[in-house]
Amino acid sequence: MTKSSDNHNPNLAETTAGQSLKARYKNHFVDTVDKAQYLLMYASSKCPKDIKPKTIEAIITARRRVENEGELDPKEEANFWLAYQDIWKLVEPVTAESVKANLPIESATNSLLLRLFPFLSRWFGKQIVVKSRRTVNRYIVFAAFVLLLLLLNQIYWVIGNQLTTQLADLLQKQTELSAQVSENQKEFSVIQILYEQNEIESGKYDQSVGFTYDSTPEWRRDTLENLSEKARLENEQESLKLQQDRSSAILGIWTQPWESLITTEIQSTNDKYEPQIQSINAEMLIIQGQIAKDSDGAITASALNDALSPELNVIDEQLRNLYTGNDEITLQAESIQGKIETVNNQLTDLAGDEITRTNRNADLELQAGELDVQLADLEAKESVNREQAKGISDQLISLAGDPGADQSLKSALESQLTELDAQFLLLQVDKETVQEQKDEISAQLTALVGDETARQSRKEELNLQLTELNSQLTDLETSRAIIGDQIQSLQSQANDLLSRLVPPEQIVIERNQQLEQLNEEINALERQKLADANRERSRQAQLAGKFVLDILQGYLLPLLYGVLGAATFVLRTISRQIETVTYSDEAGVQHLSRISLGALAGIMVGWFSFLINTSTFFGTVSPLAIAFLVGYNIELFFSLMDVAINRFKNPQKEQSSTNKASGVSKDAPPKVESNTGNSAE
Repeated sequence: MTKSSDNHNPNLAETTAGQSLKARYKNHFVDTVDKAQYLLMYASSKCPKDIKPKTIEAIITARRRVENEGELDPKEEANFWLAYQDIWKLVEPVTAESVKANLPIESATNSLLLRLFPFLSRWFGKQIVVKSRRTVNRYIVFAAFVLLLLLLNQIYWVIGNQLTTQLADLLQKQTELSAQVSENQKEFSVIQILYEQNEIESGKYDQSVGFTYDSTPEWRRDTLENLSEKARLENEQESLKLQQDRSSAILGIWTQPWESLITTEIQSTNDKYEPQIQSINAEMLIIQGQIAKDSDGAITASALNDALSPELNVIDEQLRNLYTGNDEITLQAESIQGKIETVNNQLTDLAGDEITRTNRNADLELQAGELDVQLADLEAKESVNREQAKGISDQLISLAGDPGADQSLKSALESQLTELDAQFLLLQVDKETVQEQKDEISAQLTALVGDETARQSRKEELNLQLTELNSQLTDLETSRAIIGDQIQSLQSQANDLLSRLVPPEQIVIERNQQLEQLNEEINALERQKLADANRERSRQAQLAGKFVLDILQGYLLPLLYGVLGAATFVLRTISRQIETVTYSDEAGVQHLSRISLGALAGIMVGWFSFLINTSTFFGTVSPLAIAFLVGYNIELFFSLMDVAINRFKNPQKEQSSTNKASGVSKDAPPKVESNTGNSAE
């Protein structure tokens, strides 16, 4: 009801609005009178210029009327405003707010304590608070906090940078050492191949024993330097591996706060190495199974040599036949050589004088008598042999007609008869030989006791025999040479086949060598697998470290340096404002704005640091130092940005204005003045 009646009563609404407006004007006037008092207080004590008495009188009059809750007449109010204008101009740029901000006042906390504990008034009475000082303290604490945070992040960045650089150097050294180890192994392999070739070419290589060059002093001498270098490289690799692991672990701890942003999962190397290791293990199982079934290698060697055995048997049979033929030829050659010697002796006897022939005749007659005795003996043995053979034959005939005869006796008699037949043949041969010798002696005796014609005829006969015997001897030597060549050829073939034979010991040695080689390959793969895993872990840690360093160097540190530069400028500005008594609460908004702009400018410097020309002054300064300078002098930074943007927006107009040397054209656009600095302040 009341609200409705108020809306329907225009006079009452106008009266209420007028009272509200009057109260607002009065409050504004009272506030202005209060400000005038502060300006008057500052002007009377700090201002070097004199204050007009009318100004002082008008301000005091207005203050007393306000204190007494009285009203000023229009003239007094006009005089006050004129006096306020005079005092404001007199102390400019000092304002009432800046004067109040620089006056020592008692804090609310101290006032409460003094009311509760009066005895502390003497001590707490000196505890005063200045608004500007409080603001300075806040910015000092803020700048110290930013500086501390900056130092911590800078130290953190330096540690990470050193760790990342050290890890990169270690990885580079590891790569170089791996290349040197490979080169060292190649050199050792080359030396080994050369020694093997030399041993094979010199004929010292024995397949059943293997290479023996590794036990010679020359091998130890030539490989000593290589082995020493290998040991040194392996020690360096182990040392680098320890350093690399340590640096990777420390770098992992350094990047631990960023784990949520960094993925450091290491790709498994099993896919690369496990199939090879499994294949080698399968080969080792096969070889171990072969060793279990054939521990001494005899079965395997026999299986490998069976293909060569028939050829060796054929060659052995041929060699035996050739050696037998060679022996027979040797016996024939010796017999012919004896005959030749006999013929030569006979020729010598025929060529001698009468006494020599007489003496030789006596010797020959003696030899002839001995030969007659031998013939009689051989005939006697032959007669005995016939009688024995006849007796055995009779027994065999009787046994053949007896069905119950002893078969073993029959077999023994048959064997005896066979032996007697063989002896009879030998007796016949010996008898013929003795008869030939007797005939030769008889012919020689005939020639010796005969006339010259008989001797000459005998000489011709003997020369003819000598020629025939020499021809036979030559043929035998030729046959023996042919047989020797055949024997040498077959022996070479046999040696070749024998060299291809595999002894059981060699099978065992080769299996053991294969196992050792496969074990070494597995160990090498395991080492390579571990090295790749460590290298991958180190590279992941290095990438994580670089990522964190990029964040720190590109974002966080430039931001902190920009904030620190802005905070430094704010502190200098507040110090200057306190000195000139121009600090006021309104400046706080500008300072906060400057801090924000400093942070933004620092980040922008980090973003666009790659655009800085290294040949200029800014190019020789660290981007972080530039971020601090930009944060300290934001006006210059944004002014340059405005100039760059204006040039980009108006390139043609700027070019036309640049080409005119006489001055600026009337149609040229007005110069754009940056107000960034004013807005910041």
